[in-house]
This record gives sequence, structure tokens and C-alpha cells, in this order.
Amino acid sequence: MLYYPTSHNHYTFTYALKACCFLHDNNKGREVHARVVKTRHFSDTFVQNSLLHFYVTQVDIVFATWVFDSIPNPDVVSWTSMISGFNKCRFVEEAIVKFMSMDMPPNSTTLVIVMSACSSLGALKFGKSVHGYCMRKLFERNIILDNAVLDFYMRCGSLVSARCLFVNMPKRDVYSWTSMVGGYAQRGFCDEVVKLFQEMVQGKEVEPNEDTIVNVLSACSSIRALSLGQWVNSYISARPDLVLNGILGNALINMYVKYGEVGTAVSVFKTLVCKDHISWSPS
Repeated sequence: MLYYPTSHNHYTFTYALKACCFLHDNNKGREVHARVVKTRHFSDTFVQNSLLHFYVTQVDIVFATWVFDSIPNPDVVSWTSMISGFNKCRFVEEAIVKFMSMDMPPNSTTLVIVMSACSSLGALKFGKSVHGYCMRKLFERNIILDNAVLDFYMRCGSLVSARCLFVNMPKRDVYSWTSMVGGYAQRGFCDEVVKLFQEMVQGKEVEPNEDTIVNVLSACSSIRALSLGQWVNSYISARPDLVLNGILGNALINMYVKYGEVGTAVSVFKTLVCKDHISWSPS
């Protein structure tokens, strides 16, 4: 196509840059960027945003900033990509500053990224104000955004706010439940972990995943609830999609060892598909 300049349009460069993102080919992406400038397609919003997204995926915040600053009228996609780039490169404060300088309403994707930045900083006050903005301005609930806010409250230790949001969510998925279970487990509220897990299984809204169960097994070890841990083990056995492998198998072994149930721990060890150093030497 390079020999036929008239065949180029914004779709050509957008798809070429998308391919470079998948390949993580920085050099080829820069070649496409040079071709964009040479063929005078840089003024196209689609191409500008594709270039910006490419540099963000390459974690090249310098070139991403240069592209963003070169866009005369950045749209919400441009702003979101730039905020995401700062957040991805761990310039979390810069991500929030960029968000505050937006001259247009953010979308739900923008707000998810900002909530993630607030979680990293532990910025409870600012995160609450962003949550308030979501409640006032967004007419439709978004489960991805709700989960981001839920994770934010849990990471900041605001358990009451997290619980209030969780109870009032119109729809919850496995990530919502796991965020609550994990948050309580990390702060030592093991009784709450057990109650939530039992509610999750009995309610059949969603099925627990590996991360959920690992947190529950950790809680069982802490509150010395062997019978509950055995029940969780039975639950795992009844789920053919849950393979005793990695952290799940290790969590079971660790629990039984803590209770002195060495024989049962050995039985679990023998069924592991893949064993690592933690499997061989549980704490």
C-alpha cells in the first residue's frame, strides 16, 4: 500500500497501529507514526487516538504526552487514554491531575481508571468525591465502575461504605463478592468472610472463583474452623471446573497443616496437578 498514497485513510493507520499494539512492536509503531505524519493524516481524530493508545500500551509516557499535547481538540477517548497512560506508568498523582483538568464530562471508563488511581494513593476523600460525581451524573449503573468503587473503599479500609455499596448494587458478579471477601480477610474480619461465602453459595447469584475460596480458607485457618474448612474442601471437590492447582491447592494444604491434619494435607498434596515450593513446604 505504501506505493499507492491515495489508498491510505484513517482506517489503514488505525488497524496498523492496533496490530503493533498486539505485537508490542515499538519500532514498527514508530514507523507507522512517521508515515502518518508524512501523509498528513495526523489531524484525523481516529488516528490521533490510535497513536495515543499505542504509546500508552507501550508504556511510553513521553511520546504519549507529546501526541496528546499535539491534539488540538482532544475528545473523551483522548483524555481517558492519557489518564490511563499516567496510571499505567505509576504516575498516579499525575493521572488525577490530568483528570481534574478535563474540559468535558468523563465517561465510565475514565472514572474506572480514576478510581484505580485513588485506590493506589489511598485518596479516600477525593475518591469519595468521584463516587459522588458518579451517583449524580451517571444515569445508568455500570457494574465495572461499581466494582472499581467497591475495590477502592476496601483498599482504603472504608468497610462501612464498601458494605453499603455492595448491598445496594443492582447487579453483582464474582468480582464484587471476591472484593468483599478479600477485603474482610485482609483486615482480619474472618467471621464476616465466612458469612459472606455462605451467603454467596446459598444465594447462587454467582459461583465463587479460586481467589474467593483462597480467602475463605485463609479465614478458616485464622478462626480455627476445621469443620468449615472441610466443607469448603467438599465444595471444591463438587466443582469440576476448580482444579486443585497453584494457590488453591496450597491454601488447602496450609489449612490442614495448621490444624495438625497432616494425613489429609498429604492426600491433597498428592492430588495437585502442579506442585511448587510452597506445596512442598507449607507454613
